[in-house]
Amino acid sequence: IDYSVNYYHDDFARFYADYQIEDKRYTYKMKGTSDVITPMLRIQHSYNGLTKYKLTFGYFRLVCTNGLVIAVQDMKEFNLCLTGKHTASILNSLKRLNELMEVFATDAKELTKVLTSKYEILGGSWVANVDDRIKEVLHVAKINAIENKKFDTVQHIKNVIMNEANGTLGYGGRVNNWLIYNGVNQYLNDNTLNIAAPEKRNEVDSKVFEYLLEISK
Repeated sequence: IDYSVNYYHDDFARFYADYQIEDKRYTYKMKGTSDVITPMLRIQHSYNGLTKYKLTFGYFRLVCTNGLVIAVQDMKEFNLCLTGKHTASILNSLKRLNELMEVFATDAKELTKVLTSKYEILGGSWVANVDDRIKEVLHVAKINAIENKKFDTVQHIKNVIMNEANGTLGYGGRVNNWLIYNGVNQYLNDNTLNIAAPEKRNEVDSKVFEYLLEISK
C-alpha cells in the first residue's frame, strides 16, 4: 500500500504523525465530482500529558490538504479510534491497529463505502443561503466569529466555499453541506488563524460534522 507520512510537533512536547494512504486502490471520489479523498492514519502523543495518546483512522481531502473526521458512531463500529494511557494499553492498541489495517487491506471497498456514505449525505444536501448556514454552524460549534476591518470570519469561509463551488471540482457553482463543512474545516486547520492544538481542532470539527450530518438527513 503506497503511503506518505508527515511528522510535526508543538514546542517539542506534543507529537503528531499523519500517514496518508496514497494508493489509488483506496481513494474515493465524491459522486458526480472530481473531489477526491483518501484514507489517513493520525497518531498523537505527548511528553507533558496535555495530549492523550490516540490512533485515529480517518480521511484526507486532496483539494485542500485538510484533515477530515468520520462519524463518531462509525469510529466505534470499526474501532477506528484507539486510545490509551499506559504502556500495556498502547501495545494493545498497536495490536488492534494491525488487525484494522489487515481488514482495511482486504475489505477496503466495503469499509470505504460505509464511511464515505456520511460524506455523500452532506453532498446531497444543497444550501440556499450560504451566509446563514455558515453563521448557524459557527454558533452551534461555538466558534467565535470575527468581524472587523481587518478580518471577517464568515466572509473568509464563504470565499473558500465559493472558490470550490465555482472551481474545477464539478459543483457547477452550487453549494452543499459538504462544501460548508470543508470551508469551516479549512478555517479550523489554518495555522495562520488558529493556534489551538490539533486535538482541540478535531473536537470542534467533529461537532461541525455531526451537526451538518444531522440536518442533512
